Amino acid sequence: VRIVNFTGDVSGSVVSCSVYPDGSTGYISNATVE
Repeated sequence: VRIVNFTGDVSGSVVSCSVYPDGSTGYISNATVE
């Protein structure tokens, strides 16, 4: 399972990333899971 196409606040910056759940930190919004 992978979280893709989300915008997250990382170190105060808004970014678009792909990340695995066990590696995700901080605030994540608008996430989709495939």
